Amino acid sequence: MKKVLIIGYGDIGQRISNLLSEHQIIGVSRNNIIQNHNSIWHQWDWLSGRPLEITTEEISTVIVILKPTSFDEQGYETGYLKAAEIIMENLNQCLNYQQLVVVSSSRVYGDSNGRGITETVLPQPLDFKGHTIIEYEKMIQDLSKVKPLILRSSGL
Repeated sequence: MKKVLIIGYGDIGQRISNLLSEHQIIGVSRNNIIQNHNSIWHQWDWLSGRPLEITTEEISTVIVILKPTSFDEQGYETGYLKAAEIIMENLNQCLNYQQLVVVSSSRVYGDSNGRGITETVLPQPLDFKGHTIIEYEKMIQDLSKVKPLILRSSGL
């Protein structure tokens, strides 16, 4: 049975867990206590300075689902940039993973709001939120042991 680690295990993480019923899910969240039939929940506030404490060393896939701590510039920087740096440092120190999936946002495309977007369209963020999310994606790419798959969802 493949093991999937979901960091940022909230509503989206639960939905993913339900779709991956044949996998063992390890859900990590800062404060939500959520468990499904195929999941084990761990509390870890990555902004607290404490290390990630997971005993499993082999993970097939890590899914990272972050959000801002508040909707101002500082909240975006903390929720995405600071969090990503801490999370990636911990992942790289204590786990072997084969695939990394990062849930991001179509906000990086500016006014197009996800319409007419293909794999060849380049991001053109218009505000600090979009720029911070682009920085977050780049940071994950630079720090990951494997090439990440970045999913830019709209409407989250």
